[in-house]
Parts: sequence; structure tokens; C-alpha cells
Amino acid sequence: MFAHELCLLDTTKPPPPIDDSFPHPTLLEQLRMTDVQRVEQFLATVVSRNVRTDCKVRSSTIPISISTCRAELCEALHVLENLKHSSLVLDDLLLREDESDTRWTEELDRAKQLRRALVGVLEPLENVERKQHLMHKLAKRHKKRAWQKRRNKRLQEDRKAEQAIRTQRLEEIAAWEAEWKDRLDRERVAREELQMKTIILNDVRRRKARAKRMLTRFEKAVQLQQQRRHVPSTNTCGSEERLVTKMDALITEWKGKLGECVKEEKRLKAELNRQSTGNVSRRRENRWRKVLFGSAALGAVTGHRSNDDWWQELIAVRRAWDKFSLPSNTDQNQKEDHMTDGESVAPTTWIVPPEQPLPEWDVYQERKTTKR
Repeated sequence: MFAHELCLLDTTKPPPPIDDSFPHPTLLEQLRMTDVQRVEQFLATVVSRNVRTDCKVRSSTIPISISTCRAELCEALHVLENLKHSSLVLDDLLLREDESDTRWTEELDRAKQLRRALVGVLEPLENVERKQHLMHKLAKRHKKRAWQKRRNKRLQEDRKAEQAIRTQRLEEIAAWEAEWKDRLDRERVAREELQMKTIILNDVRRRKARAKRMLTRFEKAVQLQQQRRHVPSTNTCGSEERLVTKMDALITEWKGKLGECVKEEKRLKAELNRQSTGNVSRRRENRWRKVLFGSAALGAVTGHRSNDDWWQELIAVRRAWDKFSLPSNTDQNQKEDHMTDGESVAPTTWIVPPEQPLPEWDVYQERKTTKR
């Protein structure tokens, strides 16, 4: 210690206690104060920089409601209408030149109150920023409503198109159902006709069998009568002649019935074969066999050969025909130039037969027969 410090010490008092704690409270207080000052300095600089932007944000976020503005405008119009009525009353009183009347004073005070109320209502409406924000909001609302109108119109057109498609689809379904009902009705009628003709054919066959049995009996009776002629008897010749005549008449009658049954059976069998769907492909195949091989019977076509042999022969004939075929886009003049005498060309497409074909080709035409 220095000498002047020793003079200031009070030797009568004990020395202060030594503070062994770390960190020292005084040092902590100094650090806290320094931090507070630095934070205040930083906040002051930040606030000074953002004052203008905050003002802009506050001015740009003015709460505006279109319904509130509408209510204020309606109130202003109502006040203006009352003020107009008050001015008319004042003009009437002015024409009477009676300004000392109490009504003049009351109406004048009322007009002043209405004027102050109108000014109070119109003052917030004259704010430029508020007008701009209101116009911006109205433009957004108009734009939104225009978009809603376009959307509703598009949705309405889509609904109409879907309805038209649905109606067309329902009409197609109804037409398809009607067509199939008609087809099923025709098939049912054809099936009933086939069943009826089958029943009639069975009845004809029973009558045919009965006629054959009766003819067999009559023939046996005639044979017995012929055998009795060789045996001597006491019967007269007249009775034998009558019996023979009667038997001949019965045989002739039942032979006629048998012939009618045979004809009816053939006719019914032919009709059943024509109306049967299973025989259509077989008849068509038989016609083609007759055209290609000269006979409709499969045995006459193949003979003792196997199926592979006659199919190979058919393929060889087809290849021989293909040698004379030319493309359909070849010019007719080129055909005539390349063709020599005695050669012919097989067309590559189907040939439509003429309306009046030759007799030898007329037999191959398919004719539509009406069902009875």
C-alpha cells in the first residue's frame, strides 16, 4: 500500500471480509448494464430504419368492407334526401317572407344539423387511399364474379352436353333393346313354327305308317283270296268279284293317302331343313364342294386319299390360279401389253355377278326364300 492510503485506513475497525465467490457480483452487474445498453442501441437503429416501411404497411392495410361502405353511402343518401326536403321547406318559408316564424328557426337548425351529419358521413368516404383500396376490392370482386359467370356458363354447357350424350345413349339402348326384342320375337315365332311343323310331321309319319299297315293288310287279304281260289268251294263267283273289286278300291284309296303323306313329309322336311340354322353352313359348304370338285359328297371329293392330300391338291390349284393374278392398281394398258394371245388374268377381288347371268352360272346364286 501507498503512504496516503495508509493514512485513510481506520485501524480501530476490523478489515472487511474477503469475497471469495466467482464471478464477482460487481462484475456481473457491469456486464448486465453493458448488454442492456447494446440491446437498446441496436433496437434504436433498427426502429429508425423501418419507420417508413411500417408506415407504408399500416397505410396499405386499411380495413375496408364493401358492405360497410354501402351502408355509409345509403346513410349519406338518406341524409341528403332529408336535407333536400329541408331546403324545400326553407324555400317555401322564404317565399312567405316570414322569417320571424319559429318554424323557420327550427327548420334552419335542422338543415344545419343535417349538413353537419352529411359532412361527417362523407368525410371518411373522401379518403383517397380508402377509395383506391375500395376500387381495388371492387375490381377483384367484379373479376371474381365474371369468372364465376364464365364457370357457371361452362358448367351449364357441360351439363347440357352430358345430358345430350346421356339422352343419345338412352336412345341407343332403347333401340338396341327394341331390336333384340324384335329379334327374340322372330326367333320365338320361328321356333314355334318349327315345333308346330315338327308336330305336323310326326302326325304325317303316323298317318303314313297307318296307311302302310292298312295296305299290308289289304295285300294279305288279296293273297288269301288268291289262295282260296285254288281250293274248291261252294261260293259263287259274284261274291268273289265284289270282294276283289272292293279290295282294289281300298288299295287304290290307301295308296293315294300314302302318296299324299309321302309328299307332305317331303315338303315338311324340306321346310325344316331350310329353316334350321345348323344346315345353312352345311348347304353352303356342299355348294362350294360342287363348284370346286364337281360333287357335294365328301367321299367323292377325297376318294381313297387322305384329307391332307386333297387339301394339298386344292392349294396347288389355287397357286396355279395365283400365277395369273395381277395387282388391282395395274394399268389396263400394261395388262394388254403383257398379255399374249390365249392368256387370261384372274382378278384379285370378288366379281359381282350380272343381274341376268348365264344358265350354267345361275344355279350358284343364293336366293332368299320367304318362310311360310
